[in-house]
Amino acid sequence: MKTMLQIIDETAKAYTSSTRATIEATSGCEYQNAKGYCCAVGRCMKDPLSVENSFVGDEDSSVAALDTSSTSGLDSFLKPEYQGHSVSFWVDIQGLHDNDTNWGKNGLSDQGKSIIQRIKDKWGEQ
Repeated sequence: MKTMLQIIDETAKAYTSSTRATIEATSGCEYQNAKGYCCAVGRCMKDPLSVENSFVGDEDSSVAALDTSSTSGLDSFLKPEYQGHSVSFWVDIQGLHDNDTNWGKNGLSDQGKSIIQRIKDKWGEQ
């Protein structure tokens, strides 16, 4: 199982402002978009295209809806190495991904770097 710090660092390195799958107002959350880009949770899924893109709303509601959509919870959708972490952790990771101001053309913006540090402070020692 990957640690939360490993997942945080992977997420920070995985995106730029143009390589994120983002929430579209008309279609809801896209775990993987038409360009093949995945959101933060989608990147860690076994098969993001198999999950219905019907969880409309912010990161709290979309991650929570995914967690409650299966009797096995969010872990049932995740690759084994990403399983075992709380829904609250995934909400924070997805929130980092979803905020446009956290990203620039080369990766994290200054604001995004600050958010990463807050997430590490919150989850890094658990």
